[in-house]
Amino acid sequence: MFKLNRKYTPPFIKKQLLSCLIAGVLGLSFSHSTLATDNLVVEEGLNGGRYSIAYAINADGSIAVGIAEDANANNATTAFRWSEATGMQSLGMLNGGNYSWANHVNADGSVVVGWARDANNAERAFRWTDATGMQSLGVLNGGDLSVAYAVNANGGVVVGVARDGSDGNAARAFRWTDATGMQSLRVLNGGSSSSANGVNADGSVVVGMTRDGNANDEGRAFRWTNNTGMQSLGVLNSGNYSDARGVNADGSVVVGWAGDGNANNAYRAFRWTEATGIQSLGVVNGGSYSYATAVNADGSVVVGRTRDGDANNANRAFRWTEATGMQTVEQWLSDNGITIGDSLHTSKANGINDDGNVVVGGLDNDRFFIARVGSIGTGLTTLDDANKSLASTLDVTAPALRSADLLINGAHSHPMSRHIEAGKKTVWLAGDWANDNHNQRDGSIGITEFGAGYN
Repeated sequence: MFKLNRKYTPPFIKKQLLSCLIAGVLGLSFSHSTLATDNLVVEEGLNGGRYSIAYAINADGSIAVGIAEDANANNATTAFRWSEATGMQSLGMLNGGNYSWANHVNADGSVVVGWARDANNAERAFRWTDATGMQSLGVLNGGDLSVAYAVNANGGVVVGVARDGSDGNAARAFRWTDATGMQSLRVLNGGSSSSANGVNADGSVVVGMTRDGNANDEGRAFRWTNNTGMQSLGVLNSGNYSDARGVNADGSVVVGWAGDGNANNAYRAFRWTEATGIQSLGVVNGGSYSYATAVNADGSVVVGRTRDGDANNANRAFRWTEATGMQTVEQWLSDNGITIGDSLHTSKANGINDDGNVVVGGLDNDRFFIARVGSIGTGLTTLDDANKSLASTLDVTAPALRSADLLINGAHSHPMSRHIEAGKKTVWLAGDWANDNHNQRDGSIGITEFGAGYN
């Protein structure tokens, strides 16, 4: 993992920096508060894998989930769960299978849902917790496939798509609870298929896409409740298609994409309320399309991906509010005084936290990102990474590493390396101190480091 702060140029990566590290146990105390905000975190794959992407983040923005190539599992695509404390951790496979994919996480980060292949190569929706591990949610009436796309705030309601064995193995939106199991939400007016893509906080509102039998089987965004059943959200300016992807906490705001009849049915991100109906969020700088994928708790912030007309129509992650309109995540960071360098480009935003100030997604170099403004973040690598780095750089004994556990959050190889221009050199000195009187130990321990680097 490496982290990008207010002045970063990508050629610095962790292993190169750590080769410069000199550390010792000293009774010194230093501070590096200049890195008090960690605005952009970028992760590579698991155990040195080549790619990763985040699909969702929990309510407070501290836990992200997605997929990554795992070099320790024959380079298989593997579901992961990430936090600042643990870094990226594999959620494993389902019953001896070889592929897993995490799509969503609940409010406190304790429940992850997605899909995985089992040992028989069957694709099954899963629900993961630390206590249970990855567990299959089964299938719909003996069908042969299921995928979980979203989970509600407390983790008790899961929605997705499954083939229904009692309905010709056709794709059907489902809603699952432990009490009811997997239940079909059916289709709209005898349409051919449906998929549930989002669920609100208490699990009472489900959104997705259904084929509408009354509209030549074209796709229509839907909103479902137990009282109303599946209801179409309509189309955009008489366009030919709509698809709902996310819903806010109380179920009153739905986001997704739709063919815009006023733009030759080019896709446009939309935001729906009962009062306004489907409304286009536009594009960035005249780009060719946009897709909305997630919305925050009160419905005021929407994220997704768009083509950027000022970047040769390249894909970019966007963040939308009524005040700012649609802007790239890069522009959002820049407007808040955060520079990330010219060689890093977002590609898509897939998830957002409740407050709307943490966005997750993917870069155009197949790495996942977490972008945040005025939110949690220390500008430090994780304790686990730091201990591994010290162990690989120095002949440090196990007792010294255990002592370092008490204080390592103050010094591990990043204080000045992120604050220089290309072609410049840097040196730094940092340290920390703690008191360790556990068992037979009797007082002060410390750590310091001296480092040098060239950008």
